[in-house]
Amino acid sequence: MQEALRRIPSKTSSYVIDSVRTPGEVNALHAANEALLIGVDADPAVRFARAKAREASTGRDENALSFDEFVAREALENTDNPHGQQLRTTLGMADLIIINNGTQSELRARLERLFAFMPSTDARKLEWGEYFISIAKLVSKRGSCIKRQVGAVIVKERHLLSAGYNGTPRGAPNCDVGGCARCNDHSIPSGTRLEECTCVHAEVNAIAQAARNGVSIRDADIYVTNFPCLSCAKLLANVPIKRVFYSDRYAHTDDAVLSLFRTVGVETEFQPSRW
Repeated sequence: MQEALRRIPSKTSSYVIDSVRTPGEVNALHAANEALLIGVDADPAVRFARAKAREASTGRDENALSFDEFVAREALENTDNPHGQQLRTTLGMADLIIINNGTQSELRARLERLFAFMPSTDARKLEWGEYFISIAKLVSKRGSCIKRQVGAVIVKERHLLSAGYNGTPRGAPNCDVGGCARCNDHSIPSGTRLEECTCVHAEVNAIAQAARNGVSIRDADIYVTNFPCLSCAKLLANVPIKRVFYSDRYAHTDDAVLSLFRTVGVETEFQPSRW
């Protein structure tokens, strides 16, 4: 497996490695952070019928096994022997399993549907930064602000402590039903009269959620879909938040935010998302 990984010429293209049969091979793929492992299984009777068909097509069916003999031979490939094949254990390590009791065309169609709904054609396992910024993006979809949906998650030692999205305060009508007059006035240029906006920012809601539940976020990191405004930056500095990871910036990002973060020692880092 290590040799197969070494021979892959490009990290920007996708490749298929089949016949993965041992946990060691799975571990090598995951250690390389390269693989989405799809297990393909079928009922024993279906596997037996396919084996018989292959033997018949090659003229090697004179000494064909009975169904019971076929099942017994398969069992030899499912032992706990670390030096042998461990198909069942390996299958259990798959990221997802497809039951392939149909035709080859049906399997191909199922795989095409699967890849069509995947958020990225990049099958690599998510890095931790990608993982948390992806969660922040998902959280943002709960935001009710009609101008922009923003999400934030607060993380410490790879544990998610709190999450927040932007919208009007608890108990107030949502922005998307007229709760914020400023956002609903389309004559106001983007980035102006922000002091009139009644929406609570995602970072503030994430901090409030932690406070409400008695969760300490001191020296934690925050992953936010959009770079913080100055008001949020001051709050983050006072927590204190240790690092700010963001995937997008506003066109009107205030240099004062960067200056403040540098002064108080809050690190900032662009965190790209795979989708």
